[in-house]
Amino acid sequence: MLAQRFSLSLLGFLMSILSIDLFAVPTSYSRNDPFPVFTTLDPYTFLYKRERFIDKDGIERQRYVPQKFYISFSPFGQNSDSSRDNFKELIPLGDINGRWNMIALLYGQTPACNMLPPVLLEAQQALFPTITPPICDQPTDPCQRFGFFSVDSKYRKRGFRWDINLHILSNVGLEIQGGVSDITNTPSCITNLTGFSGYSAENLINPCDPALTPDNVDKYLMDKLKIIGDQTCINLNNYHSTTMEDLRFNLFWRHAYEGNMIRNDWPNLYVMPFLMLSGTVAIGKEPNPSQIFGLSHGNNDHHSIGASAGVNLDFVETIDIGCEIGGTYFFPRDFNCFRVPNHICQQTLFPFVTDIRRSPGWNWHFAAKLGAYHFLEHLSFYFQYVIVQHQKDSIHLKVCDPAFQPQALEKISSFRAQMGNVGLDYDISSHLSIGFLWQTPMMVEFAFRSTTIMFSLNVFY
Repeated sequence: MLAQRFSLSLLGFLMSILSIDLFAVPTSYSRNDPFPVFTTLDPYTFLYKRERFIDKDGIERQRYVPQKFYISFSPFGQNSDSSRDNFKELIPLGDINGRWNMIALLYGQTPACNMLPPVLLEAQQALFPTITPPICDQPTDPCQRFGFFSVDSKYRKRGFRWDINLHILSNVGLEIQGGVSDITNTPSCITNLTGFSGYSAENLINPCDPALTPDNVDKYLMDKLKIIGDQTCINLNNYHSTTMEDLRFNLFWRHAYEGNMIRNDWPNLYVMPFLMLSGTVAIGKEPNPSQIFGLSHGNNDHHSIGASAGVNLDFVETIDIGCEIGGTYFFPRDFNCFRVPNHICQQTLFPFVTDIRRSPGWNWHFAAKLGAYHFLEHLSFYFQYVIVQHQKDSIHLKVCDPAFQPQALEKISSFRAQMGNVGLDYDISSHLSIGFLWQTPMMVEFAFRSTTIMFSLNVFY
């Protein structure tokens, strides 16, 4: 009997993988919160609750009963201090788009109707008195020390989210999600790496320019970071903003099919496939592109649509297993006065702005879940593994200018995040529950290693 149950569980898991079509739920176009959670409830409840009954043979069983609606109220907090690069190495949050390359601010063509501000013009004349930068075949230090800043910052997000599910038609429901959040992103340490211990003058990449020395780089660039920020209109201050988050609408279909309910020698089973069509309205106020520590409260000002499909297999008296797969499309949008590099070596700090049209790449995600309903009195548990992959963006200039290099922004636009969601919910009554959720990062690539804690009050009817 035990072997039969194990075989059925394994078969059910394989079925859940093989029976999925390629759709997606609305993940976020956001490095700091790519898979936002809105409730602590099991992600595959879909307006169903369980109740016990006595069948015609006098055996106590469980069954799914449709609900009219539920609503969740969920305060949450999210923290991060680091990320990882494509080599899986830990990096400070301020370096997520590369260490700040100060010498490269002097490189490249000057865009039409623009000129270097006085502080950078002075630095260019002092560091490259007889030649036009950059010089030599390799214009910057490959170790990213000479003329580079490394920036540690602390990201904190606090807020309140709500999640409403409404029954519309048989097996069809509507989910509406929203919230408000307060974000701070504070640089804790800006480290000048030019004088890094053990770094000697013989290692300089541009020995043919005798003026390009550590002392001169410190004097004309590193020590004048604030002045450079002021004269290029780059906001280097701490970021703090409170605003509404994006509004999400999810239209879903699901149906719970009974299996083995009249077979006493097999475990009771519900198979619930589901489909979901989703849309996100970008109502959250986003930071100015020149705010260097600014972060998104949602989709970076892009509306999106998506769809998802999956299946949940509930072995009623033991565990339930489910998974889904999908993708999200983000609509293009025009941005005025957007920071674009005028040389491919520039990182994070760019001296000039222009108007662009940004078409974000698709998001795709996969999630798998293991849950246990009322495994301890009225306490339920689930663990969900999630992977989110954002594809490369496409960025086009509104007015063609060969000085700008939008491909440098495209190159650093993709990111990936893997995370685990652990949820606990306690049923106080048939119409009320409280819950706790912990979202922990497992592996990221150019995304925030964000940890989220959430509590929920869930009301059912």
